[in-house]
Amino acid sequence: MSETHVFKTNYIYRCIRKDYNPLTPDKLIIDDRIIEHRRRKWYLIAQDKQVYHFQNIIGIDVSKSWFGADVVIQTVGAGKISIRGFSKSAANEIVYLCKEFITMNTQRDRSDAVVDAINRNKEAIVGAIGTGSSGGLSIADELGKLKDLLDNGLITRDEFDQQKRKLM
Repeated sequence: MSETHVFKTNYIYRCIRKDYNPLTPDKLIIDDRIIEHRRRKWYLIAQDKQVYHFQNIIGIDVSKSWFGADVVIQTVGAGKISIRGFSKSAANEIVYLCKEFITMNTQRDRSDAVVDAINRNKEAIVGAIGTGSSGGLSIADELGKLKDLLDNGLITRDEFDQQKRKLM
């Protein structure tokens, strides 16, 4: 788990955009898996909180003006979220972190899926090879299956030769 980063909107930038309550800043809390948006309600007792996983974020951008910057997050399902009142440097840092974490989560999930698929196929391969010629298949059929596994790169040449010797 990586470090958690917390960003608050700036009161001066929010005042320019007609948000005059100094006690209701937006907060973005970012770690390596999620981005959390918190906003205290105007009556100060409760707060709204939305959590977005980086897998569900399509893109993130900064909309800069003369006074401050807005962070715009495009998500799957929730649509476009605009958080107003950051300094330009804070907005740039948010975008940099988010793009890094989006890439990291996408790669992590793809590699996890590949590893899971390989593990599922390895178990099926070991099960098929380990049973020998049971199940009414001829030796030629078994050798054909082994050759297909070898051609697809699922077993090594040594494993192929070892299983071939067992069948013969």
